Order: sequence, then C-alpha cells, then structure tokens
Amino acid sequence: IVLYGESAESLRELLSGSDALVYPHFSFRDLPDDSADIVFNSCSFSEMDPAMVDDYMMHIGRACRGSFLHVNHDEDRFYDEARTKKHVRMSMRGLPEQRFRTVHRKKPVYFHPKYFEYLYQRLP
Repeated sequence: IVLYGESAESLRELLSGSDALVYPHFSFRDLPDDSADIVFNSCSFSEMDPAMVDDYMMHIGRACRGSFLHVNHDEDRFYDEARTKKHVRMSMRGLPEQRFRTVHRKKPVYFHPKYFEYLYQRLP
C-alpha cells in the first residue's frame, strides 16, 4: 500500500507494482484511463464546491475500470456561517450511465442518517 507522495517511483510503476494507492482528489487527473480497480471516497464530496465534484467524478469515470464506492450525505443546506456554501447533493450526481451502473444506494448503518452509501460498477 502506497500513500500519495511517499514513493519516488513513477505513477506507472506504482500502478503496476502496488496492491493499493491512496490518492488525493487533486491528483486524479494524473491517473491513466482504466487504471483503478476500486475507487473509494468518504465524506468529502458534500463539502467540495459543485465544479470540483463534477471534475472529480469525471476523472473517476475515466480512471475506474471496476467499482466506485462513496459514502456522503445528501442534504441541501448551508454549512458555513455566512450561508454562502451549500452541501453538494450526491443523489443529483453520478457516473456516466453508458459506462457505469448503480449497484445500490442505501443508508449505511454506521453513519448519521443523512449519509448514503453509493456503489457503482463499470459496465463491460
């Protein structure tokens, strides 16, 4: 398992020689097409701005060749005192239907009731 920034190897070497990479959202654009078997996100989409979420989802759709699982809440409310930043509703966003199918969307048992778990599977 390799954490982002902890190895001097090239990304291609890491992808071919590691069981798992932990990569931050801002580096997803560096991942080659169809290079990730599993992509996981937890509790961050709803706190990004919508454009950033859409960019991240585009790169996940491009790089993921297997499954994508994320756990995020689905609330339409402000999260800052100035009431200028709203949570992103992940039920309104997804991966391209021609490339992925939604396996499930359910409330996970270990999170706040406003959170949902979303699982997508890449189509053959």
